[in-house]
Amino acid sequence: MKYAIKVSALFFFGLLMAVIIYPMMHELAHSATAVLVGAKVEEINLSPLPNVLCDVSNTDNTGIVFIGFSGMVIPFLFSAVIKPKGFWVWYANFVLKGISALSFIVAIVSTVSFIAGAPMPNDDITQILSLWQNGQWICLITSVCGTTMAIRKLAKET
Repeated sequence: MKYAIKVSALFFFGLLMAVIIYPMMHELAHSATAVLVGAKVEEINLSPLPNVLCDVSNTDNTGIVFIGFSGMVIPFLFSAVIKPKGFWVWYANFVLKGISALSFIVAIVSTVSFIAGAPMPNDDITQILSLWQNGQWICLITSVCGTTMAIRKLAKET
């Protein structure tokens, strides 16, 4: 019975990280970066589908690219610099690193799909590449590097 309770707690906490905490961090990262580059955050939605609506009319393409990448990069950097003490904080950080690795892998798939002429709708990378026509290889290289770093960080934890 003790084992079942522990497994249930791990599952619940991992699910909480994946469904609530990471999406919140992802969208808040977009929002904070938008404010930093001069965009106006008009709306933040966390359910049913997390998203941020920004007015980027006064923002150049470089700022928009930073806004798009920040949703993946900032949660990963947060997980990379935190030195957790205690099992549950370590576990939350470990799950965050795993989700970050997955988000970078999705960015790779999205970039390759965009290059192949079948962009993924409503994806951050698709929106970046729609504005930054020559940025395909930089997005791909950045996503591969992010994936590599996230997987290395995960491997060090195990």
